[in-house]
Amino acid sequence: MPRFLLPKRTTAHRVASIALYRALLSQSSAAPISGEQRTTLQNAIRNRFRDNRELQSHQLLQVAFRAGYEGLDLLDGSVAGDTESTEFLSSFIADIPSRLTRSQTRPVPKPQPPPSNLVCLPPEKNALTLRPRPTVPGRRHIPNIASANGLPFLRFTKPQPANLSRVLRQTLDARDKTFQQVVMLKNYWMPLAKYEEEWDDIVRRELRLGPSSSGVTWTSAVEDAMKDNALLVRQRRAKDIEMARKMQDIVDQETELARLEDEKRDAEKKKRIAERKEMNKACDVLNK
Repeated sequence: MPRFLLPKRTTAHRVASIALYRALLSQSSAAPISGEQRTTLQNAIRNRFRDNRELQSHQLLQVAFRAGYEGLDLLDGSVAGDTESTEFLSSFIADIPSRLTRSQTRPVPKPQPPPSNLVCLPPEKNALTLRPRPTVPGRRHIPNIASANGLPFLRFTKPQPANLSRVLRQTLDARDKTFQQVVMLKNYWMPLAKYEEEWDDIVRRELRLGPSSSGVTWTSAVEDAMKDNALLVRQRRAKDIEMARKMQDIVDQETELARLEDEKRDAEKKKRIAERKEMNKACDVLNK
């Protein structure tokens, strides 16, 4: 492996490490030792691999791999029934430091609180209610009217708040659903209703029945649904127009207030400059 490559970034190193790790854990489970010793040994294997995970020195990695393979040979001999290997393994487990035998429990992640930036503001904090503001600290920032597929909204900053994006997305999804309903009523349910009426006419003609006295037909029900959708679309369009007018009024008023504040700021600046000049003239006279 080239010296300039990090070992943990190479495929060969990762494959060899994972294979050795799994082999040690597998053989430790099959070794003829007590359950407590098995738990201690497996914890030591896991902790040692975790400690050596960030090793970059080739010499240290060579020592770690050599120790791992020697331990694997010892476990293989114990699993095969070698009494000497089992006794040596038991004495080795007894000498493992306590810091390596502790089990590493993963911390339970705390439940994330719901993001507060997705919560809608109360009506009294609505931008259309608070604007235009009589006074602001510093320079006044004038909002812009933007449109999201024909839906007007006021843009104050970029990127726009998450709750505004959510409201826009939900509103556009609802309008798309209404449009899809109109398409289905016109292209699917209306032809189907006509076929049903033709079938009813055939049945009445064959049974020599008179026309229906209810006055309700299949197509009339579909037409009523289409009228309801058309009314909903008109109401939404009128609401958008009214909302756009309110937003334009806010922009105009904010622009006018910004102009007045700029004029006042310029007048105060000119006044300060004039006072400074008068003070400098007075100082010059005194110095003479």
